[in-house]
Amino acid sequence: MEESFQNPSYSIYKALRSDQKEALKIARKVISGTGIGLPKITALSYYCGEHFKYIDKELVYKEILSKKLDMIILSSSKGIVHALEKIEPYGTIFTNKTVSQWIRLGLPEIIMHYILNIKPTETYWFTRKNSLIYRILLETSKIMKKYLRKIRVYHVYPYGCKNPINIYKALGMGINELIKTGKIPIQVGKCILVKERITKTILG
Repeated sequence: MEESFQNPSYSIYKALRSDQKEALKIARKVISGTGIGLPKITALSYYCGEHFKYIDKELVYKEILSKKLDMIILSSSKGIVHALEKIEPYGTIFTNKTVSQWIRLGLPEIIMHYILNIKPTETYWFTRKNSLIYRILLETSKIMKKYLRKIRVYHVYPYGCKNPINIYKALGMGINELIKTGKIPIQVGKCILVKERITKTILG
């Protein structure tokens, strides 16, 4: 696996307080140990499966460098990583067990503090409605309740399509269109993209 992007030393830790940074370091050791000894590459280069196949990575890279965009990725091994953070390849995958472990180790709180620390006007979460990682984002939303008026948080998910390729394509194309135009397309192929604002009412 080759590096595709010049990396100006991005790290998720830079946007976390010392206690949050330490919590993430400990959680990463618990979940993935010390790693498997392979060379590190940026997360944007490393993630190349169907989930990321349709994302315009060059566009993401340029927008991050111009400070118009910030992107973090949920990782089964690292919890959250910045798109331009260098990470070591790993073998873990998201399962019910790893998701429960990450929630127990405080990942939702870490995600919340990351968002609060970088102070975005809007935050978008792209994932299927009932995916495993949606559980983590739902827990994050619950503890963010009191901040949801100040920070607009949206969940973007596909509806009306079941084929995984169509789902991942819709999510990837949705990300591209949001970056280019500031808008979520209503439909990509056979998939309708739903943009749902996370509110106290929805969370109950």
